[in-house]
Amino acid sequence: MEPMTFDFDIRNDMRESAREDLGRYRHAKKDIAHIELILTQLREDAQKVTHAMNEDRLPDLSDRNRTEDAMVRFADKAIELSEKQKDAERICEEVKLKIGRLQNPQHRRILLSHWIYGIELQKIADAEECSYSAIRGHHQTALEEYGKLFGAGWR
Repeated sequence: MEPMTFDFDIRNDMRESAREDLGRYRHAKKDIAHIELILTQLREDAQKVTHAMNEDRLPDLSDRNRTEDAMVRFADKAIELSEKQKDAERICEEVKLKIGRLQNPQHRRILLSHWIYGIELQKIADAEECSYSAIRGHHQTALEEYGKLFGAGWR
């Protein structure tokens, strides 16, 4: 009885490892969206400040210096956020490439559909013309394959 429990534990660990790694994609996509929102706001704020400088609405040198300091801070923050965005985009690409390396084409389709495109398993089952329980089983097996290939300690 012990070997079956051990096998079950290993398979469960592989699935959990896959979920963690695939979840990085979802977190990275949320980060990208958030960063893009902040960058848009920074650009708008910088345009307002630039417009004020160009219109000579800043009467004295101290106002101009504060405005220039603000522009430098905008630029520094934009650079920092752009680097974070590149890191998040790299994570997304890495996860998609890993899914593409799976041997089973159905596993690739299921993981891409569910984890990358956010499609519910029931809708995937409908598209694949099979039952929900069958797709759920294929999803579990796909997670095991992914976890075995890319999970910590399984390479």
